[in-house]
Amino acid sequence: NTASMDWDDPEDGTQTENDDPTTDTEVTVIEPALGVVKEVLVPTSGDTTGDAGDPATYVFTIDHTAVSTGPAHDVTVADVLPPEFTATGFTAVVTDGASATTNVAANFSIGGQAFTTTTPLTLETDEDLVITITGYLSVDGSVDAGETVGNEVTLNWDTQVGENADPSPYIDDDTESDRDYEEKDDAEFDVPGPAFDKRLTDESDTAVEIGETISYDLVITVPEGTTNNVVINDQVPAGMGFVGATVVTAA
Repeated sequence: NTASMDWDDPEDGTQTENDDPTTDTEVTVIEPALGVVKEVLVPTSGDTTGDAGDPATYVFTIDHTAVSTGPAHDVTVADVLPPEFTATGFTAVVTDGASATTNVAANFSIGGQAFTTTTPLTLETDEDLVITITGYLSVDGSVDAGETVGNEVTLNWDTQVGENADPSPYIDDDTESDRDYEEKDDAEFDVPGPAFDKRLTDESDTAVEIGETISYDLVITVPEGTTNNVVINDQVPAGMGFVGATVVTAA
């Protein structure tokens, strides 16, 4: 901004001095901008597909975006994990521009399905935060064959340290406070559906005589978890008679 000064000269009258706006009276407003990416990985499949009992990992990556110019304060991360996932532990690490790492796991907690922030933290412009939640796809019957399970993580931060902090002690307007921001991202994993195959028990015996007994195998492969309302139909063709059937279950 620019300032000026007026004064009276007894010889020349009123004089005005203007401040040079290019001097160090200029300030630059800085503002944080964060992004969050949520990923889920089922290691046994190498992608996002798994069934009950498979290990799984959620990863949240929080970083400053290209337009961020200031530190982000009161950073919090929250996620209500889906009931199809059972968490066994987590890590939280801040990495700075020099690749130095800080363990900040004490700032977070998991209770039931809720991952929450217990102590908000500050992320400087050269820092990122990576949270990794490990566990497995639940074996309590909540994982259903063929379903897609998704949920989202919520990231919050603001421009000043402290909840609803005033940007300046000289602002009297109660509506003025620091700026608050929120970003979300989601991730999904897929539970495969059952597979079905019909084949001759002896696949090499394809020539049969009249009156000979033919045996077929109906093979159903179900994923671990719950497969609902399974119905198997096989129409015996004309010219053949039904003899019997056996059921074999293999774990």
